Amino acid sequence: MRSIQLFCFLILSLAFAGCSQKPAADKAANMPTTEQPSKPSTPADKSEGGHDYTFLTVKMLQYRAALVPGKDPKEQPFSGHWIKLDSDGTFKSGIYDKQTHTGKWTYNHDATTLLLQPDTKDFKTTEWKVIFNDDMIVFIGTASYGDSGTQIQLTRIDKYPEKQ
Repeated sequence: MRSIQLFCFLILSLAFAGCSQKPAADKAANMPTTEQPSKPSTPADKSEGGHDYTFLTVKMLQYRAALVPGKDPKEQPFSGHWIKLDSDGTFKSGIYDKQTHTGKWTYNHDATTLLLQPDTKDFKTTEWKVIFNDDMIVFIGTASYGDSGTQIQLTRIDKYPEKQ
């Protein structure tokens, strides 16, 4: 009998407490705020060169597997390729222990896209949708530069890939 009384008391207490509280939105509306001028949004604001996106810059990335439309997945056209994105907005890329080119990279946090712009015309500009976890990154090609449908799996490495 005593437990029923305690239970009823608890329910009534919660009901009164729930009825007397104002919603969080009302409390926020009564708080003083300071106006800050808003910056006009431009593409440069959303994707400046360089950044401290450690999930991209922490180590060198090796191209592990690729799906390229119209090619046999067993071919692996990116075998031995690697890329190193530096936090200053530059990158180095190569095959095995040979650096083939450098360039600039930009990451758009809102769209989760990575733009790679090589310094030389021998390599094309590419844009990738980025999916990542601690040890792996997946680049999914966008239509912007004709890489739609291409998917590349990259893993973090400490040294250049070796020929097998």
